Amino acid sequence: MSIYWIPFFPLFGAAINLIGGRRISHKAAHSIAIGALIASFFVTIVVFLQLLDVHKSGDDGLNDVLFSWFDLETLHITWGFTFDSLSAISCLTITFVSSLIHWYSMAYMKGDLRYVTYFGYLNLFTGAMLILVLADNLIMMFVGWEGVGLCSYLLIGFWFENRANTHAAKKAFIMNRIGDCLFLLGMFLLFSKTGTLIFSELADNPHLLSTSDATLIGLLLFGGVCAKSAQIPLHTWLPDAMAGPTPVSALIHAATMVTAGVYFIARLSSVFGTETLMIVVTIVGAITILVGAFAAMGQQDIKKVLAYSTISQLGFMCVAVGMGALSAGVFHMVTHAFFKAGLFLCAGSVLHAMKGNGDIRQMGGLRTKLPQTHITFVICALALCGIFPFAGFWSKEDILLSVWDVPQWKNYSVFLWAILSVGSVCTSIYMARLYFLIFSGTCRASTQIQKNIHEAPKTMTIPALILAGVSMSTIVVGLPHLELIPIPTYFADFLSISSPNYTTVSRDSIDSFVFMMLALILSIGGIALSTLIYGDNVCGDKSYSNKTVQKTFQKAFQQPSGWLLKCRAACLDGFYLDRVYQSLIVRPVSVFSGFLYTVVDRFIIDTIIVHGIAEIVRHTGQMLRFVHNGSFHRYVAVLIIGSALILYMVSS
Repeated sequence: MSIYWIPFFPLFGAAINLIGGRRISHKAAHSIAIGALIASFFVTIVVFLQLLDVHKSGDDGLNDVLFSWFDLETLHITWGFTFDSLSAISCLTITFVSSLIHWYSMAYMKGDLRYVTYFGYLNLFTGAMLILVLADNLIMMFVGWEGVGLCSYLLIGFWFENRANTHAAKKAFIMNRIGDCLFLLGMFLLFSKTGTLIFSELADNPHLLSTSDATLIGLLLFGGVCAKSAQIPLHTWLPDAMAGPTPVSALIHAATMVTAGVYFIARLSSVFGTETLMIVVTIVGAITILVGAFAAMGQQDIKKVLAYSTISQLGFMCVAVGMGALSAGVFHMVTHAFFKAGLFLCAGSVLHAMKGNGDIRQMGGLRTKLPQTHITFVICALALCGIFPFAGFWSKEDILLSVWDVPQWKNYSVFLWAILSVGSVCTSIYMARLYFLIFSGTCRASTQIQKNIHEAPKTMTIPALILAGVSMSTIVVGLPHLELIPIPTYFADFLSISSPNYTTVSRDSIDSFVFMMLALILSIGGIALSTLIYGDNVCGDKSYSNKTVQKTFQKAFQQPSGWLLKCRAACLDGFYLDRVYQSLIVRPVSVFSGFLYTVVDRFIIDTIIVHGIAEIVRHTGQMLRFVHNGSFHRYVAVLIIGSALILYMVSS
């Protein structure tokens, strides 16, 4: 079966729903959208089985050319698809998660006036994302790259009646365009140096680029990655993007689009292999881990907590691919798609029960009223925290263990490992805090809301439960390699078939085991600390005795003062980065734009040039009309007077 059928079905479903519009019933709209995704998922499975047969014969992947896009003297680009180990894993993840989120959206978006349009946008996004991961050249990937950016803008601002939503959509669109400008510059420079933009040719001919050229090109391309994958300093759009429907947050801003940058680095690992560039990517990822984790601990909105958590986890992925641990980064990308999408779907169920109020300070006691959502949240949260034996433990531990395999960081391995461990501890703290404030204790919502709290429909709870189940089962394929335990590393071995860059590095068994256990203890310690601060009695329960230590912690963190209050305010405001951008970029640009509008456009161009010239012509015409008015006698008189003046001047 041809590869191009994978993106065809969601794109075809999008075309039907978006063209049909209101003429299509709601039932037909979601049937078309979900059917398209299921068809794409099964096609992906069929092509995946074909890929396994190809691997047995010694080839590394499948290729399919749909048509020749344009053919210039120095550049030949086809609408071609490649299906190797990396794109196979990505396609399976995208189609599987997207199918569940489409299914979930049936109940979540029920009764919305633009129900058909919503499913059209979701299908369009999925089709664009599949084009991005299946493209065999950089130009075609950029089509999918821009396609998911457009759909992100449309879906973030889907409820555009609220002005805040439109601002969030514009912010996401503009910040991604900043990254895309850098991306385009890098792409143009890459072509000027190599003469090709085809991934296989770039991978087979790394000598085409010098170290300095590869570093400069990689830095420009990484600018696009920072915007798309929400890495500092272009990450501030992602928390505001929670303005869109919750299934959109689960699909675009947790499971698929935001990981496109990580996928891109893994795909173009031949360019991102210079020492300087790897260090830059690793440092940016490490800083993003801390910024996202600390900001998540101070948020009061359930989706904002998960948004900053996503930023932090994307930092883990960037650190992994920056260090060259590509298989670890890609595996965490896959596991994160499952448990973070599950957490967002749980958030949607909570918002459904709370009538759209996402303030976690007004929740509590929902574990008995939302039992299925509660168990799903617990499983996905434990996976995110990296608790044994859930999938997040294995993918995150693989990244932590990879720190010791990077020659560039040999003298800083302990420092980098400490940063990643702090991020893991913070993850445990804010996820446990989120759990206690939502599900534990007594409910703090209004009496009217409490009377109507009920579990979400099965079309919302079942997809989340499936994602939770997958978050428990993916450990089978992604175990890190340890010499002490000769477990086959299926995931890394499968990736290494397409590229030797994914080969798993053997690790010392004792050190690896010690650091794995230490990281697990730290994560459990974060949950214990959060339990001490935000335990049941924060909601009024008396299940804890009034111990001095506990009371001290709770008073310090629940009612902070002094420097602790300032720290919490900084975390709540995302470390004031938006305010910095407003002061250093937005306001100066606005003032300069106002100057251009008022002085240059309105005064110089409109008043002086356009209207001024018109007034000169008008007054000149009025004077000429007085002289040239068609009166013969006046003409003769003027002629005689003029002639007399000339003769007088000549004679004198």
